[in-house]
Amino acid sequence: PKWVFFALAAVSAWLLVGLSWLAAAKYQGPRLSPLDLPLAAWLSAMGLSALLGVDPQISLWGQYRIYVFGLAPTLIGAAFFWAGTQMLEADDAEPLRRAALTGAGLAALYALAQYWGFEPFSRMPSAVGQRVWAASGNPVYLGAYLMMAFLLAFQGALRKPTIQGLALAGLIWAAMLLPLSRGAWLGAVVGAVWLCWRGRRLPGLGRALKLLAAVMVLCSIVLGPGLVKRVAQRLSAEA
Repeated sequence: PKWVFFALAAVSAWLLVGLSWLAAAKYQGPRLSPLDLPLAAWLSAMGLSALLGVDPQISLWGQYRIYVFGLAPTLIGAAFFWAGTQMLEADDAEPLRRAALTGAGLAALYALAQYWGFEPFSRMPSAVGQRVWAASGNPVYLGAYLMMAFLLAFQGALRKPTIQGLALAGLIWAAMLLPLSRGAWLGAVVGAVWLCWRGRRLPGLGRALKLLAAVMVLCSIVLGPGLVKRVAQRLSAEA
């Protein structure tokens, strides 16, 4: 039922897009976004993996009962994203960006609090010595969420490297290291390279990159020893 609900919601979103196109005085074609090409490449790779995987049914529909991680749920998410790019105006982007970064900043602070042993909720299990999850319930979810928010903050700092923007990018980067999610780390690096390539003609790009690199290296140095210790503990426990 949950999967069907989201599928119907995605169809409804695209019906609204169609109505907005019909209401427009002159249809100028679909709007493109910087994420169209990476998203299409990712969906193509997922489709190939689902086709050649050991269990194509799970690869297509996702994990049994919760129906996540599969190709079909991911396609629904992509449908929501592309519907949003068609309906939102340019003026709508900045309030959404600020809201997304505010939420990510709070999640990052929560993750750092868990990492240092300050759990504000008594019923939450302790994350001391373990991978943190903040309010996401799962380290992998937290890593994926912070990865997306980091790229948003990274792009903002590339365009205008203010103290607040650099601090926010560093905060989210630091928290993203804590779940020990290799997928989040890889996605952040690949996404950052993509954003640098797209913004290669931005004025002051070199200075912004140097400032961002300094902030990220500083955060990594501060958290590095503790993270190395946790990775070693996990490897010894698995051995």
